[in-house]
Amino acid sequence: MENPMAPAAEEDEMAEMLKSVKRDGTELSLAYRPFGSVPESLALAEGRYVTSLNLTECDLKSFSNLVCFPSLQTLVLDKNDLEDIKACPTIPTLTTLWFNNNRVADLPAFLDQVLERFPLISDLSMMRNPACPGLMDIKRPDMEACRMYRTYVVFRAPQLVTVDGVDVTEGERRDAALRGQFTVKRRPQEAAAGGAHPMLAEPGGKSSGGIFDRKPKAVLDPLAVRPLVNVASLPSRKPVGVYGRERRYDGAHSEGNRFIVDDHL
Repeated sequence: MENPMAPAAEEDEMAEMLKSVKRDGTELSLAYRPFGSVPESLALAEGRYVTSLNLTECDLKSFSNLVCFPSLQTLVLDKNDLEDIKACPTIPTLTTLWFNNNRVADLPAFLDQVLERFPLISDLSMMRNPACPGLMDIKRPDMEACRMYRTYVVFRAPQLVTVDGVDVTEGERRDAALRGQFTVKRRPQEAAAGGAHPMLAEPGGKSSGGIFDRKPKAVLDPLAVRPLVNVASLPSRKPVGVYGRERRYDGAHSEGNRFIVDDHL
């Protein structure tokens, strides 16, 4: 038999959690509180003053009240078991999105959503998502897969300044313009058997017909003509917002974008 006191107890618990939320200047953190969405009362009272919003591990189910944040620049959505941001409203002021430790499997579709909703995006982090193969294993990362992934992300969003907390280099921009469209598949379910990551096009492999499978005729294996780039050697940049105090970070216990890539990457 259902306990009639349970809903009231849950409401009391939510009210107590809400009391613990305080805006710090232009930054607001609801991290590690299972609100499910930004409480409407909080959004209406504080949204206009907030430029950085941390929703790490909030059991997020709804984006609806984000419309109450007209000046939002940094949004942290880490560890919410999210597959996409289809329900997220357009935020024309947003420049930084942290989407680590979620369930993004279709990278092209996710980037479509990001670029449509956040036209000013300049800093994007998606560490420890299934679609980000190079960083899934922090101790033994697949560096070729990591490079292919970064190449494709920069191809799709050349305005990005950082990807996963690491500065985008001019060399990466040139690579992306030359071969970015050939590095990632649109349909992850078409991955070949045998351990290949579902989002990576296989150099020299049989095409399934999608644009992300095809290789230029002049270069059968465009990725083989350049040495692998160790992402750890690239410059890192301290992220926007006070959540990002510099320290080593692998995305495993994300609380904002603490991305300093160390020698293991």
